[in-house]
Amino acid sequence: MAQFRAMTMAGLLLLTGSAAQAQQTAGWKAGAAIPYSMDSLSSFTNRTVMGLCLDGAYQLPVADSSTFVRLGLGVNVFPGQEKTSGTLTRKVSFTSEQLSADVIVPIASSKWALVAGISANNWHTSSTLKDSKDPAVEGTSGSVKKFFGKFGFRTGLEYQVSRTLAVAALFQQTELGSDARFQKNGNDILGQQGINPSWIQVGVKYSF
Repeated sequence: MAQFRAMTMAGLLLLTGSAAQAQQTAGWKAGAAIPYSMDSLSSFTNRTVMGLCLDGAYQLPVADSSTFVRLGLGVNVFPGQEKTSGTLTRKVSFTSEQLSADVIVPIASSKWALVAGISANNWHTSSTLKDSKDPAVEGTSGSVKKFFGKFGFRTGLEYQVSRTLAVAALFQQTELGSDARFQKNGNDILGQQGINPSWIQVGVKYSF
């Protein structure tokens, strides 16, 4: 979490001088972010800073309060790179479509806002596996069996730079389980390795 604190502090220093009077508004939103992978996600993909997170959402107020609910659809891409261990060389990539529901709570002057929500994820895996001693060994690719059946939670901060532009940092923890595996003729080669991807994404959001 040291990296997350460092990125948050950098964002604070960058935006402290902004004099724009902006706040959360209802309507359509589009976002783009770069993910920083954590735990088993970076272990499987052999990468830390990688990929791209894109999303579109509609935001609406809760009654007459300053709190908003945001419903979104996004895609998260985590391309891997090759990693060699002994005679095995593997490459694993992940992609997910994501449905999300967030609560947006403005803080103080309303330029800052807390974000907290849940997600439903549909994962795809793409893998290659080579064995220098066994040319017949190869990886498998496929989708997780349950359609949008993998869940997660999200929490973070947003800063409204102007009426249309905001910067955001979001931590996501999701589940995937043992669906990412390497097989040969239907048999596990590296064992049934569970993964619950988590990452921090830093990016921007545009309001239409």
